Amino acid sequence: MNSAGTTIELYKTPSEDDVIDVIQFGATPVTNKFGYRIFKDMLNRVHYKRLNQDNSYVLLNPLNYYDIRIMLEDATGMFQPNKAKNIPGVLFINGERIEYFEINGNQVQQLRRGTLGTGVKETYNAGTRAYGQGPDETVNYTDTILNQTIKSDGSTDIVLDYTPLSVDEIEVFVAGHRLRKASIERYNTSLHQDSPEGDNTVAAEFTLNGNTIVFNLDRNNITPADGELVSIIRKVGKVWNDEGKSLANTDNIIGNFLRNATIELPK
Repeated sequence: MNSAGTTIELYKTPSEDDVIDVIQFGATPVTNKFGYRIFKDMLNRVHYKRLNQDNSYVLLNPLNYYDIRIMLEDATGMFQPNKAKNIPGVLFINGERIEYFEINGNQVQQLRRGTLGTGVKETYNAGTRAYGQGPDETVNYTDTILNQTIKSDGSTDIVLDYTPLSVDEIEVFVAGHRLRKASIERYNTSLHQDSPEGDNTVAAEFTLNGNTIVFNLDRNNITPADGELVSIIRKVGKVWNDEGKSLANTDNIIGNFLRNATIELPK
């Protein structure tokens, strides 16, 4: 075959009426690994961020919870923050969200640690990878937010205008207070002076029965008073891939944006 791949030269000249079969082997090109992060912050907002190997960095020195700067092996290509517009750069390190406002060589400075409800680890070892998750890695997608507001008549339940598939689909606010949808373990001083011996299970503040929200009467001040506003908020998502195609083969803004970066995903 010639260099252009358009001509095949036979080793032996064929006889007249010989049948020559040309078989082509082909397959869908393999797509490089890509990924994204779904992060729900303490304000109940959901952030969709692309993971980008070219926008990841390695700690040169250990990072302690009290450090005022991050030392990286190389900070080339990091998102440049804008202090005048209060737009910080963002790094994620082992689940902690860190905002920064200055880059000086390989030093990242003017930090805000543990932002939006994330925890701060005591120490991150040298060699730990940090991922840039600033505005440059934001996926062009926003959930649709639907809000049903009902004025309570003092009853112990609220009827919705639709039937959720699960309690996880909705958030319920009574007079601005967000109700808890899951049971938790809570320390009770009357049971024991120490935890966990003094812990007891506290039930969820509301449950769902079909399309009816049922408030927990065992919890004080949960049932809304007559005239109080109850807000039921739900997010309606949209699939990112085209029908019948995987996201790796979808030709749209989101698919193209995600595939434009590669990532070494955890094994």
